[in-house]
Amino acid sequence: MSWRFNLEYVAISETRSVHKDTDYLAVNMNINGTINTPQISRLGNLNNGLYYTNLYFDLPAFLRPDAADIVFSYLVINHGGGSAADVEARCKEALGAGPLMEWNSDDAEVTSGNINGFPYYTVACMEGTDRTKNDMNLLWVTIKEVFSGLSADKCDGPVVLDRFSLKASSLSHIAALHIFSYAGLDSAVGCGKNSKYQVYWNVTETAGPPIR
Repeated sequence: MSWRFNLEYVAISETRSVHKDTDYLAVNMNINGTINTPQISRLGNLNNGLYYTNLYFDLPAFLRPDAADIVFSYLVINHGGGSAADVEARCKEALGAGPLMEWNSDDAEVTSGNINGFPYYTVACMEGTDRTKNDMNLLWVTIKEVFSGLSADKCDGPVVLDRFSLKASSLSHIAALHIFSYAGLDSAVGCGKNSKYQVYWNVTETAGPPIR
């Protein structure tokens, strides 16, 4: 058996620009220090709504759960300035290495609680699903230099940014659909309101290849 991380949807209830955001999505995974090649998708010019993305990573089949550290990270940036190829290259660089792909043992701690008499387990980095501007900014300052060389529109900026450190042994506790909400950073004068986005992603158990 193995596991799949699937970023299924991006939802917008408030764009960063006045009318439509020109969004790019990047997703990546680090498994035991081996960083994958980021998956990049130009989502296009989007207004409020729910958008299917379906970017996913499969963990290696029969990965030892007691010895696997996983980092799952993603970025959505509104970027109307610069060519699409340049923006995609910067997204790939931002999630190719560095802070967004670094393991954090504190984030991976399993926590427990009780709801209506039933125990539940989760992971520290997933306890709260509402990400604040400060949460976003702490990660953005570590990669913003990657985008500084692009021709920029004044409304450009990150609308979603997150990193999750997990142990493979805890994946059974979070095998479900997760919805995280993101309060965007302050937009420039003349742009729209501060953005409001949600990301829908899930962890599912999958069948590994047959044993030969």
